Amino acid sequence: MTSFENNADRVALTCYAPLLCNTDYVNWNPNLIWYNNHEIFGIPSYYVQKMYSVNQGDVTLEHSVEITPEDEKTEPKRISGSFGLGVGPGGALFEGIKVDGTSPSAADVEALEGDWTYSDGKLKKTPEPAPEGEGGGRPPRRRFGANDVRVNGDYESFVFECTAKLEERTFEFPDRPGERHRHGFSIGFCRGENEGFTWHIGGFRGNESFLSYEVRGYDDRFASAQIEADLDGELKLRIERCGNHIICSINDTVVHDVEYVPAEPHRIYVSSTYDEGTDEVIIKAVNVRSTPITLEIDVEGVGEGGRRIGLETLTADSLEARNSFESPENVATAFDSFEVSSVPFVHEFAPHSVNILKIPKEDK
Repeated sequence: MTSFENNADRVALTCYAPLLCNTDYVNWNPNLIWYNNHEIFGIPSYYVQKMYSVNQGDVTLEHSVEITPEDEKTEPKRISGSFGLGVGPGGALFEGIKVDGTSPSAADVEALEGDWTYSDGKLKKTPEPAPEGEGGGRPPRRRFGANDVRVNGDYESFVFECTAKLEERTFEFPDRPGERHRHGFSIGFCRGENEGFTWHIGGFRGNESFLSYEVRGYDDRFASAQIEADLDGELKLRIERCGNHIICSINDTVVHDVEYVPAEPHRIYVSSTYDEGTDEVIIKAVNVRSTPITLEIDVEGVGEGGRRIGLETLTADSLEARNSFESPENVATAFDSFEVSSVPFVHEFAPHSVNILKIPKEDK
């Protein structure tokens, strides 16, 4: 959003979606405002949107941020974790499951959704019954991902192998009569508590394969390919990861051969505007990392004398902090102000925080 302001000559407007969610009809979680018949609350993103909306300013100002090389350095991100498998409502059979040549123990295999059994590298799912009156139509909506079964462990570089066979129903969309679709299946790997990779195979018309990297429910598809594999037959699957290098194969044919290097975010994101009505310079600064950052702030053209700086901040003790009907403002904007004896002045930005500074143009 700081980039929206810094490129306001190109970005005319923005809109957050999805906006509203009735808690009796939940499809997904990023909805900005949640409500029931009696209560309402906004998620933390609601407060971010409001902070930017009511503090826009009239003119975008040029700015620069200088950070020492030592402060810019971060430890390389380690992506590791468990495996996961998922299919649609139909049945499935995964045989010969091995990680680096060894079958996972039964104690490491955990069924999360559906009727699954596992023994000696053989994982089987019993098909879910068709809804009454389905008649070949679209089955109930389910999230497509590797969320049915988890193979616990902390894997980073590995070779995963198995053979897979689906026993699933195809279905039709009401507006596409005669066109058959299917769910396909997916294999997750290096999945931690809030992030990880997923290899999606088949689905819809049965000819697509893609890799995605997911963080807190949001996924980034970074590799895709068309496949000719027969999803009604048995597929030999292999995933090999060595560092950032990922190779995925179906029936000994390489489908994906990619390098995935997660881009480190900037230390801090900044935009600056001038509000003609209040005669203030508005600085928005977002510290996306887990440590505080201290900056000396200088603003040309506002004089050097002391003044009172307005401050709005959104932060929390944890990235997992949430709002709810019971605690609707658990994560909400905090309002404050502070005196400075002169400009420039020094300010510390909290970890994982959104900050707005309002600097009067004239000395007060």
